[in-house]
Amino acid sequence: MQVRLFPNAALKTRAEPVTTEDIRGEWFRPLISEMFKTMYRDGGVGLAAPQVGISKRLLVLNDGGRLMHGSRAMVLINPEIIYIEGTQIDEEGCLSLPGIFLPIERTNKIGVRYIDTTGNICNIEADGFLSRIIQHEVDHLDGILFFERASKEVLDYYSKNLDGLKKRVDQMRFRDAYIKRRKSEIQARARKAKLKAKRKKRNGNNG
Repeated sequence: MQVRLFPNAALKTRAEPVTTEDIRGEWFRPLISEMFKTMYRDGGVGLAAPQVGISKRLLVLNDGGRLMHGSRAMVLINPEIIYIEGTQIDEEGCLSLPGIFLPIERTNKIGVRYIDTTGNICNIEADGFLSRIIQHEVDHLDGILFFERASKEVLDYYSKNLDGLKKRVDQMRFRDAYIKRRKSEIQARARKAKLKAKRKKRNGNNG
C-alpha cells in the first residue's frame, strides 16, 4: 500500500461515509491493518483512507508512532468534531507532502464522535498533540491539506520550501518506481534460476 502524494486528485476529494455494510465487509479489517502498516512504515502518526486512494471517512492514528506500536492505536470511522476549545500552534507535516513542515494553528481541545470497528458510537476528548493529529486527518477526509490551514505570513516565509515540493515528490516517485522495478527484476532472475535448477536436476535424473 502506497501513500498518495500531492497533487494526487484523491487528496482533494471529500470522502464518502463508511456504511454498516462496509464495516461488515471482508475487506474492511484488512484495509485497517494495511493502513496501520503503511503509517508505521512511513514514520507517521496518522493516516486517512483518502491518502491511500480509498474515498471513505476512515482514519487510523497512534500519537506515539511506531515506538508505541499498538498500545495507543486508534481507529476512527466517520469522525465528527462536535466541540472545540482553545488554540495551539506547532509545526506540522504530512506523509502526502514529504519534506514540508509548517507552523499551523489548530484547536487545542476537541470533542469527537465516531464509530468504532464494531459499529458502536463513541465519544472522546482530545487535546494537544492527539487533538492536532485528529484535526489533520479529518481535514484529509474533507479534501483539505494542512498547508491550506497556514497563514499567508507563514506561506510567504516558507515559499521556498513549497516551491521545492514538486521536485521532492518527483524524487520520491522515482525512488518508489526504481525500487519496485528492481524488486521485480530480482524476483524474475530468482524464478529463472529456480527453473534452470529444476531442469538441470531433471536432466541429471534422466541421464
